[in-house]
Amino acid sequence: MTFIRSSKHKFDKANKGKLSFVNQILLDFRNMSQDLVDYLWTNPYNFDKYYFNISKNKLDIPIFLSSELYSKKYIFKFNEKYDKYSSRFKNLVLNQVRGMLCSAVEKRKKQLFMLRELQKENKDTKSLQKVIDTQPLVKPKTNKININLDSKYVDFKFDQKKFLTFIRIKSIFSTSYKIDKKQRFINIPVENNSVYQKWNTLGKRKDSIRLSDNHINIIFDVPEPPKNTTGEIVSCDQGIDNMITFSDHQKIKKYQDKFLLKDVLERLSRKKKGSKAFKRTQEFRTNLINWSINQLNFTNIKELRLEKLFQVRKGKSSSRLLSHWTYTEINNKLKKASEEKGFFLREMPNEFRSQRCSQCSLVRKANRKKEVFKCVGCGFTADSDENACSNLLLDLYPISDWVRLGKYNVEGFYWKPEGLYDLESGALVPDTKKEYKL
Repeated sequence: MTFIRSSKHKFDKANKGKLSFVNQILLDFRNMSQDLVDYLWTNPYNFDKYYFNISKNKLDIPIFLSSELYSKKYIFKFNEKYDKYSSRFKNLVLNQVRGMLCSAVEKRKKQLFMLRELQKENKDTKSLQKVIDTQPLVKPKTNKININLDSKYVDFKFDQKKFLTFIRIKSIFSTSYKIDKKQRFINIPVENNSVYQKWNTLGKRKDSIRLSDNHINIIFDVPEPPKNTTGEIVSCDQGIDNMITFSDHQKIKKYQDKFLLKDVLERLSRKKKGSKAFKRTQEFRTNLINWSINQLNFTNIKELRLEKLFQVRKGKSSSRLLSHWTYTEINNKLKKASEEKGFFLREMPNEFRSQRCSQCSLVRKANRKKEVFKCVGCGFTADSDENACSNLLLDLYPISDWVRLGKYNVEGFYWKPEGLYDLESGALVPDTKKEYKL
């Protein structure tokens, strides 16, 4: 098993001419991609056995788009300036556009599948049909996409004395395009920074790069270490005041000795969205999350249990500060850490775990009040995050939809590994193998 990592290199070692060359390639690549998206979005097109027509919800896309799309007959006939690019380079455009179109229509394809299934079962389809009829698909925009170049387009050369890697970009221009031989290729020098050295030592550099506006990403294939078979099972609870709380009592340190996640979220909430200051603060938040998790010790952990969060703010009004809490970014960083450090990462359902008493197993909404947990049954008091961590360590009986919809946590119930128990009558689920239907 392997995982993919990359090192980021700015163009600070390249001269203005090379930067201009890269920027022109990126601009043309994005314009070509947008032209092709615009054409396919408004013009029905047959791909052999496949038929693509947005207006009629015909959304079949083949594995590869036909190269005839950039022939004289189709879209690129309107842009003769693109004739200078090679067929190989135009194939990159086709592959990029295909992926974007697949992503844009994936949700609609699922809706159409559900519609057909409901029609087969003679069920009511009015609400789903209304969604399909009234919610138009969103056309992809290509103004910010990057170019992924593999070994067909790049060569690497390492300079030991200058400690630089020269990336030679090739096969961009057509052989029929009249241009000086030296201009057909470009050598971009990038510094071998500490991240490059790390992944180059642990893994193998792939002959591929990702080309962006002001930097290049070099891609590495890194072997995954064997999973830990000894150590502790540790749970992790996420929050705003405490970014993450571990059951082994590890604490998150302050970034630069003065910043916690909440401080950055408060700063973000004061910035105008889309401004340069807002983007800088977003980058600062990412750096804080990455640095904080890198400081944690995973040596004695064989399994990390993480609460499974999904659309926690959907359908709810929240403050601007809370809207900037990116639990997905924290989860993704922990998943990367599990790949690199060799521990198992297990996501656990989080329903009612923050309201469950880790001592007497009573679940009640009144148990938790912000950062303090106090059980109304047995009187147990603890930090709410630490109590939730303790519950994540347990393999509790699964909570079903009828328990959530019935709002049993208002009056309270006991939640144990073997079942769910009512406060008075004894058991909500008498037989743990078959739920009692109310």
